[in-house]
Amino acid sequence: MIFDSQTMNYTNNKGKKMYGKKITSLVFIFLPLLALAGCTTFDQKPPPAQPVAVKKVKVGGAGALLGETQQPAVSREQFASRMEKLLAEQKYQSARLWLQRYPDVALEILRNCTTQQAANPTLQAVARMYDEQCCHTEIQSGWAAIMKDRAAQPDHYTAHAAARHQLVEHLQGNRFKEAAEVHLVATAQGAPGVTLAVDALQLSGEALLLADRPGEAVASFTQALKLAGQAYPHLSVQVLLLLCEAERRAGHDRAAIDMWHYAAEHAADLLSPSHPFTDPGLWERLAYLRPITTTWPVAVAEHLNRCQGNLVRLPDAPAVVQASASSQDAVLTAANEMQLWAAVGEWRLRRGEAQAALVAFKRAESMTTEQSIRDTMQVSQARALAELDQRAAALGILTHLADGATTAPFKPALAALGALLFKDGHNEQALALLRQAVGPDGDTNWVGRAEAEADLGLACLATRDETAGLNHLHAAQSGFETVGEFELLQQCLWNEAAYLDHMARRAEATAVRERARKLEGDGLLERG
Repeated sequence: MIFDSQTMNYTNNKGKKMYGKKITSLVFIFLPLLALAGCTTFDQKPPPAQPVAVKKVKVGGAGALLGETQQPAVSREQFASRMEKLLAEQKYQSARLWLQRYPDVALEILRNCTTQQAANPTLQAVARMYDEQCCHTEIQSGWAAIMKDRAAQPDHYTAHAAARHQLVEHLQGNRFKEAAEVHLVATAQGAPGVTLAVDALQLSGEALLLADRPGEAVASFTQALKLAGQAYPHLSVQVLLLLCEAERRAGHDRAAIDMWHYAAEHAADLLSPSHPFTDPGLWERLAYLRPITTTWPVAVAEHLNRCQGNLVRLPDAPAVVQASASSQDAVLTAANEMQLWAAVGEWRLRRGEAQAALVAFKRAESMTTEQSIRDTMQVSQARALAELDQRAAALGILTHLADGATTAPFKPALAALGALLFKDGHNEQALALLRQAVGPDGDTNWVGRAEAEADLGLACLATRDETAGLNHLHAAQSGFETVGEFELLQQCLWNEAAYLDHMARRAEATAVRERARKLEGDGLLERG
C-alpha cells in the first residue's frame, strides 16, 4: 500500500485490493526506508522467501483418526524461513510470538526433522523456544537436547531415522498393517530425555489404531502418556486425544470419556500463562471428540475468560439461572462451546486462516440468543470476510450494526467500519467513524478500543492533524502495553517512526525505533 504525500491518501499497488492487513499494521511507506516483507512488521500471511531445508513429511494418521481440521496457512518451509529472518534481525520476542502463533507447525517440524537438518541453527532455535514455551523440561532433555545430540552424533540416530521413515511411508501409502509391524520404539532408545521415545510411541500407536488393533494402541498411547507426564503438556493433550479414540474403538466407553476429560483439562492449562499457548486445531479436535453426554470442564471457561485481551474478542459467558442440574449443564455446555468457537475464530484469524475463522465465528453466533454476543460475533465475521476480499458483505454487516439497526450504535462495528473505509481511501468518513468509536466519553471498557485508537491516529495523520494523530498513537501504545499486545505495540511504534522519518525528524524516529528494539529483549535464546 502506498501513501501519497501530496493528496494524503492511500492507493493500492497496481490497482489491487488490499486485504488481510489491519489498519494498525499499516506502515507509512513514503520512502524506500523499510525493506520489510510486505508493509507490516508482523505479517499474518508471510510472503514467500527462500526456505530453510525442512523436509516435507505428511503424517496422515492423527488427522484421519481425530477428524480433519483446517490446514495451517503457513507451511513448515514458510515458518522456518520467517523464523530465520526474525532471528537474523535479533527480534527474539517476535520469534517467540511467531512460534506461539503456530505451535502445531513448530512441533511438526521438530517431529519430522532429519538427522541432516538437526544442525541447522534456525531449527535448533525452534527447538529451544518450543521447549521454553511448551514444555517443562531440563536443559539436558527436551527437543533442544535431541537436536544437539543428533547433530553431534548422527550415526547414533541412523537406525531410528530409517525406521521412522519406513513407518511414515507405510502410513502415507495406507499400508497400515505394514506400518504397525515397524519396531520404531526400540530404535529411540539411548537418546537424551524421553522426547524421541514419546514421539515413537505416539506414531506407533497411530499405526496400530489404523491397523484396527485398538487394544495395542491403547497400550502404546498409555506408555507415551506416562513418559510425557507433566513435562510435555502440548504432546500430552495430543496423546490423550488419541488414547480417547483408541479406548472408544476398543469398546471402553467410560475410559474414553475420562481420557477426553483429562485432555480438555490439560488443554485448558495451556491457556493459563500470561501469553496463552494457542493451537486452534487441537481445540477443534477436542470439540469434535467431545462425548455428547459430557460437559466441558470448568477450567476451560475459566482460562478462556483469561484470554480476553485486546484482540481476542471473547464475549462473556451468560449467567446460569436457577434451574435443574441437567438444564444448568446444558446452558453451561452451550456457553462454553460459544466461547470456545469465538476463541478458535480469533486464533485462526490471527494465523491468516480467514475461512476457518469465519466458520468458527458463525458457529459461536449460532450457540447463543443474546443479542450483544451475536453482534460481537457478526463484527468478527465481517473482519474475516474482509480478509477473504468479500468487502461488500463485510461493509453490509458493519453498516447494519453501526447504524444501530439491532441495538444502539455498536462501537466495535464503528471502529471496524472506519478501518475498512480508511483502507478504501475514504479518509473523512473513516475519521468520523473512528472518532465516534473511540469517543471523548470515557467509555474505554470495550475490547478492541486500543486498536481503534491506533487506527484513529493514522487517520488523523493522513488528514494532516499531526498533534491529534501522535496523541492517539501514544494512547494506543499505552493500551497495547497494558494488555500485553506486543505485536500491535510494535506495529504502532514502527508506524510512528516511519511518519517521523517522513517529516525529517530523524532523532525522534531513531528514539522510537530504539524503544521498539528494546522490546524485543536480549539474547535469551542462548540457553543450552
